[in-house]
Amino acid sequence: MKSVSLKQASLWAGGELKASLNENKTVNNVVIDSREAQKNSLFFCIKGKRTDGHFFIDEVKKKGGYTAGEKRGCDIQVESSVKGLVSLAQNYRNTLSPEIIIGVTGSNGKTTVSRMAAQIIKGKMKASSTKRSFNNQIGLPLSVLEMSEDTQAGVFEMGANHRGEIKYLCGIARPHTGVITSVTEAHIGEFETVDNILNTKFELADYLEAKADLVYNYDQEIVRGKAAEYRHLNRIGFGFSKGADLRIEIKDQMISETLFSINGINFRLKIPGLFNVYNAAAASASALSAGLNLDYSAERIGGFQPPPHRFEFKRVGGIDIIDDTYNSNPSAVKKVFSDLLKICPEKNIIAVLGQMRELGRYSHKMHRDAGAFLAGLKNIKYILAGGKYSSSLLSGAAKKGFPEKRMFEYDNNREAASIIKKINDEDSIAVIKASRRERLEEVMEYLKE
Repeated sequence: MKSVSLKQASLWAGGELKASLNENKTVNNVVIDSREAQKNSLFFCIKGKRTDGHFFIDEVKKKGGYTAGEKRGCDIQVESSVKGLVSLAQNYRNTLSPEIIIGVTGSNGKTTVSRMAAQIIKGKMKASSTKRSFNNQIGLPLSVLEMSEDTQAGVFEMGANHRGEIKYLCGIARPHTGVITSVTEAHIGEFETVDNILNTKFELADYLEAKADLVYNYDQEIVRGKAAEYRHLNRIGFGFSKGADLRIEIKDQMISETLFSINGINFRLKIPGLFNVYNAAAASASALSAGLNLDYSAERIGGFQPPPHRFEFKRVGGIDIIDDTYNSNPSAVKKVFSDLLKICPEKNIIAVLGQMRELGRYSHKMHRDAGAFLAGLKNIKYILAGGKYSSSLLSGAAKKGFPEKRMFEYDNNREAASIIKKINDEDSIAVIKASRRERLEEVMEYLKE
C-alpha cells in the first residue's frame, strides 16, 4: 500500500478523525488482526463471532499503529467498521491505474486458479494477488489495499454466499477480466438452487465492459450456456470438449504430477488431479489477458506449489495421506475420488470424510448421495464418516451395497486417526476431506502419535 495521510484515510473510510491527532501522519498498511499491526498500520476493529477488534485498541497503539472502528476510543470513528474498510479500499483503488485486474470466482478452484494465475503473471509484471483466501467483503478490500502505485496487475479471488455479493466485490476490485471456474452445489443452502448460484457467479460477467475477456469452464453445460449470452465479451472457454478455445488433452496422470497439453502446448504440473488441470487451464487463459502466451504459462506453472491442505500428498506416521482438508462440497468430493480412481486404481482408498457445510435443507440428501457415490467406486476399501451428517453419508453407502464391516462412524478427529491406524496397509492411501470448520487436518497430527 502506498502511504496515505490519516486525514485522507479518514475521508476515504467515511469516518471522523480524532481531533488530537496530527492529520498529516501517514499509514502504509491496513490490517484486521492486531497481531499483524506495526508502526503506521491502520487496524480496523471488526466484530467477529469469537471476539471484537475493539478489545485490541491499546495493543495496536503500543505498536505505533492507528485504529478505525465504531467506538469513540478509535483514531478514526466510523459508523460501521466493515463498511469503512470497504469504502477505504474503493477510494484507494480509484487512485491506481493497473494494466489489468483479474477477478476469479466459481464454486471450486478459486484460490488455486488465482494463485496459479499470479505465479504466471508475476514472471513478467509487478502483480498483487489475494491474501491467503481473502475473498469476501472483508478479505477482498485487504487484498486491494496491498496494491501499490506501481502495481501492474492484480489477481483477486471473489467468493459469495448470497445473491449480489459478486457484484458488490466487483465494485471494490474493478476487474478488467473475469474467470468463472465452475458452478456446482457449493453453498446451495444459502442459494436454494443451482440457477441462483449460476446467476451469482455471472455477476462478474455482468460487471465487465464490452470486449473484455470472460474465461469460463466450457465443459460445464450450464456455464457454457450462460456464457453464450454475453456476446459483447471476448469469451475464452477452457476444457476437454471439442469446441473449447483452450482445449486440454491428458498425457499422463500420476500421484506426484500430471502431464497434459493445452492447444498442443505441453504442460507439466507437479501436483495430481484432473481438477488441477482445469485450474491450470483457467489460469493460463486468464494470463492471455495479460499478454502472456501458453508457452510462457507452461514454463511458469511447472513450479507451482498448491496452497496448504489442497490435495497434498504426504506420508504421516508411516501412512500415505492425501490431505484435502481445506474445504468440501458434493462436487469436490466426486472430483477428488474420481481422479484417484484414474491416478492410482490399484490402491485401496480409505475415504475419511467430515461434514460438508452450507448445504441447508439439502444436507441429508447430499451426504447420502456422497456415500452412494463412494460406494460405487471400485477402489474405495473403507469409508469413515464424522460430523453432523455422518449417519446420512454411511446410510447412502450402505444402500448401494457397501459392506457394513468396512464403514466406520467416528466421534472426533483423534478417533478417526485411531481407526486409520488399525485398517491401513501398505497398499492403502487415506484421503481426508471435509469443510474447513471441521478441522480435519488434526487427524494428521494424531497419526504422528
